[in-house]
Amino acid sequence: MHTATKFKSRFIKADSRRGESFVGYKALSSLAGDWIAVKDMYISPGNKGTANVKGNCLNMFLPLVGTACLNGNVKRVEVLPEEVFCFGTGADTTIEISNQHHDETINLLQVSISDSDPLFYLPPSISKLNLHEPNNLANGNGFASGVHAGVYESRKKGQFTLRHSGASLLCYVINGAFEVEERLMEHRDALFIWDVDHVE
Repeated sequence: MHTATKFKSRFIKADSRRGESFVGYKALSSLAGDWIAVKDMYISPGNKGTANVKGNCLNMFLPLVGTACLNGNVKRVEVLPEEVFCFGTGADTTIEISNQHHDETINLLQVSISDSDPLFYLPPSISKLNLHEPNNLANGNGFASGVHAGVYESRKKGQFTLRHSGASLLCYVINGAFEVEERLMEHRDALFIWDVDHVE
């Protein structure tokens, strides 16, 4: 069993995230240096927001509530809850995100993971996540195969084994409370872990 002292980690409480907001849009960011960033965005009905997309990164958009319409250097695409939209670009760019709903605020996550390849490029793709089986981590496919998400009942325990020894992991709690490697994580807390084989 690993303990929190056996690998490098960074814990970011939800109430310490950096925020930005304007009419109809709010975003809160959790950052781990230049390696990975998570932006938690809320867009009210009929409004728009923008996502700054860094070059040489795997960029993923995961709607949590409502359908997100994305438009930018990728063709216009609608991404639904339980889907992951992925792409990578070699240069910085901006994506416009709009809420086409008339009575629902949308909430989506943007996850950006840096890559050392200066010519990094991934064609846009959408992967589906099956979240209907409780107490199970569903994963995407293709470039989103490293994305795992699940809905858990109370008092459930498990172990997650990474595909590669000494890999890195981002844990992000959408709702509820979990213990990850004996560290209590609550609503929208983030834990970044480096050089780990598995977590409990």
